[in-house]
Amino acid sequence: MSQNYTLKIESGKVPYLMCAGKDMVRAAANPDTAHWMIGHGKVTSSDEFPGYPICVDDKWFIAGAFEDAEEPVTKPEDEAPEKPKAGKKGKK
Repeated sequence: MSQNYTLKIESGKVPYLMCAGKDMVRAAANPDTAHWMIGHGKVTSSDEFPGYPICVDDKWFIAGAFEDAEEPVTKPEDEAPEKPKAGKKGKK
């Protein structure tokens, strides 16, 4: 599942829930670690735990939100900054 998401950051950390046997453990990770977990696992959307919709490998539930698929990831062409035009240097 390739979706855009936004992490919920509280005091510089991203809250998450982790399966530990039959229990769920609440913890927090720095944003880089949360991005790593998401980038290296199978990501699905979950409504099992309110506020933790980003499910990774069916064992980590990360606080955040999925972004709407209709929103452009990059700016439209007319809003993008202009690139300098390549010109030939030399004698005229």
